[in-house]
This record gives sequence, structure tokens and C-alpha cells, in this order.
Amino acid sequence: MKRLIILLMISFLLTACLFPPPPPPQTGSDSSTESLPPANDQSSQNQNQASPTSEAESESHTSDAPHTSDVDATHLEIGDGKYSTTPQVGYVFSCQTNYNGLGATGAPGNWINGDGTWNALMKAVVDGSVSWPHSFSISIQGDQRVLTGNGLPDHTTGNYPISPSDDAYVYDRNPNSISEQNITLTLPANPTIASQPTCVGGDVGIMLSGVVLFNAFDALGRDAQVHEVQDECDGHPQQAGVYHYHALSDCLEDTKTGHSALMGYAFDGFGIYG
Repeated sequence: MKRLIILLMISFLLTACLFPPPPPPQTGSDSSTESLPPANDQSSQNQNQASPTSEAESESHTSDAPHTSDVDATHLEIGDGKYSTTPQVGYVFSCQTNYNGLGATGAPGNWINGDGTWNALMKAVVDGSVSWPHSFSISIQGDQRVLTGNGLPDHTTGNYPISPSDDAYVYDRNPNSISEQNITLTLPANPTIASQPTCVGGDVGIMLSGVVLFNAFDALGRDAQVHEVQDECDGHPQQAGVYHYHALSDCLEDTKTGHSALMGYAFDGFGIYG
């Protein structure tokens, strides 16, 4: 299932350029220098009474088709440099095309095959099982979906900063700590497809775990899921303490049959599915 999630996440990022995100364009990301933009807080401008909405009710689909995947997890294509200044198949239409940050500091991962692919089953993970005081809510205010939270996940995380005693330290010496955030996002509750494509920024959505979803690249324009090391739930913090994913997390389970489960929302208001 993890391989299916990674494949679908790549597909989502490559097609995200078709829909313009409400927040302003952001920079690319890496574990040491990536940053979260100011919250898009428009809730005070809307006087309609907020009413909680069930994700199952708002995104209802029925089917009994099983979820299957024939993706070879030992030979996944690496997406280094797969960004463009115009929409094109197989690339991310990125607002940022100049990547000169630091990226992960450490030895190249031994899960990189050397033929343009990587082995997800061999990749190192950050040790630890830390619990957090998670807070996240979704409400409908008029024609807007308002998401608020503290940026802390509803699942455990690894120990950050990465300890020198952790085997992941050889590959990524992420010095950042996870910290509470103040997140308020106002997205269209009934999004429509844009007439023209728009580039995507450094962060592209938020998941139902309350964790922000960053784009696919590190600060060097490489495939962040390949070159940076994350914990068991595929997350890690940047320098402002924002815990985030670069792909769908293993800790967001999709156990349904038929239509994939809703996992979160892109900043254009469309759902992200498993």
C-alpha cells in the first residue's frame, strides 16, 4: 500500500499545476532551510456561523473495487530536477526553479540504486516514538472550508534533532526540533478546475493528521523523499519547527475498498486521496 501511496502522491504533485492554490507561492524545501508561509487566516472576514462537517459526509464515494498495486518498491524512479517553468508531462510546474539550499547533510543513501531509481524498502528512518498534544479541526463557513490546528500530528514521530547514535544520522543530520504552530487555512469548499494552470509553491496542502504537505523537492531541487530522511510516518521538521511530509504518510491509513480514502486537502481546495 505504501508504494501505491507514493505513486499516487507523485501523480498528484505532477498534476497540481492544473489548479491554482489560494496561498501565495512559496519556496522549495529542505530539512534545514525550508519554511512554512504565514497562515492564510481569513476566518475573521467571514461572519457565517461555522458548522463542523464530517469528512466522510463531504467526500462520499461508494465502490467495492479492491486497491491493488504492481509498483516495484525496490526500483522507484527518482524525481531529481523534475521541475519546469511551464506545465509539461512528467514534471512539476514549480514557482521556484532556482534551488541553491543545503539539503540533507551526510552520506548518499545506500537505498539509491545508481540507475535513476531507489529502493524504498532499504531506506533509513529516524528512530523514536514521540507523542504530541495534537489539535486539528475542520469547519464549513459559507462557501469556505476552514482548517485550524497546531501543526502537531495525531501520530507519533521520530526523535528530532536526529541523534548521532541514530543510524539515520549518517545520511541526514537534521538539527531541527518539532514545535507547535498556529495554522489557519481558508480553502474553497467547492473548488472548480481553473481555466489556466498555476505553478505550485513550497507547501501544497494539509493532511487530516494536521500535518502540512510540502512539495516534492529539497532545497537542492532533488527528490526530497529520496535524499532526506524521515521518521516511520514520513515526516520531519524544518528550521522553524514545522513538522511536515513530502509524500503521503504511512501513518495515514487507507483501508477502504473502492474509491481511495480522503487523506487531506490541497491548497486549491481539492481533496487528496490515498
